[in-house]
Amino acid sequence: MSNDFSGASPMIAAQREMRSREKLVWAGRPVRWTAIRKALSGFLTGLVIIAIAAVWSGFAYILTANDDAGSVFRIFPYIGFFFALFGLAIALSGLLSFRRTNSTLYALSDQRLVTVSERPKKIVRAIDLAGITRVVTKEGWGGSGALTVFTGRTGRDTLLGVPGVARVAADLDRLRAKAAEARRNDDG
Repeated sequence: MSNDFSGASPMIAAQREMRSREKLVWAGRPVRWTAIRKALSGFLTGLVIIAIAAVWSGFAYILTANDDAGSVFRIFPYIGFFFALFGLAIALSGLLSFRRTNSTLYALSDQRLVTVSERPKKIVRAIDLAGITRVVTKEGWGGSGALTVFTGRTGRDTLLGVPGVARVAADLDRLRAKAAEARRNDDG
């Protein structure tokens, strides 16, 4: 039996990832346009790099085709080949990111912020709310946007395409304050 949650509502799919005594507050999937924009951006960047590599190789071949060019310069047309491979890798990763973003689920509970991705394999990342030091949002068109959470000095995780990002950030801040207070009471 597959654990694929693409057909289930976000709340039902996220409930499967909750621990005992953990209360699910919000769950959602990235806005579809986010996945398309991210994939298109990566794909187009890869195509631009491939085009630059082709122009480089063409000009390098023309400039080194005569007998006057030294043997060291004759390798210049082949350097473009490696850049073209690099561009192809970027273009393909853009297309693969579309599949990955389309199979992502975000969930907020009273204890953790959870990200679940089903492709290429199931990966569950969870951040303890008491460990979050700062939350930054970038709201876009339609109220969706990016939610970046900071943990410790260098830890950072960004959730892209969060629907209703301002409301989710407000809930996250409220729950984070409760979790930090509960941790202080347990320690004290």
